[in-house]
Amino acid sequence: MKQQTHWRQDVLNFTTRYLEEGLKDRAITRDINWGIPVPVDGFENKRIYVWIEAVIGYLSATKEWAKSRGNDAKWRSFWQGDVKSYYFIGKDNIIFHTII
Repeated sequence: MKQQTHWRQDVLNFTTRYLEEGLKDRAITRDINWGIPVPVDGFENKRIYVWIEAVIGYLSATKEWAKSRGNDAKWRSFWQGDVKSYYFIGKDNIIFHTII
């Protein structure tokens, strides 16, 4: 985390405190009828919680965008090399963007 010099101080404080207290179990599914189905037999009515998959969704959406433009490798310019991403999130989503 010390490398994250561009993080806001409250985000650093929250994340540091959370790690110092020890990671806690967290449910990653919900009993809802929308979202990504859990691909496991016996869990057909469960959906993956939106914030568990959202962060990887930023990357996968970029890959899909590049593919739709006929340049499968174009996504790399957004994610590799000397690139920084900035997200505007609420406090309730800090954990998903810094730890998970």
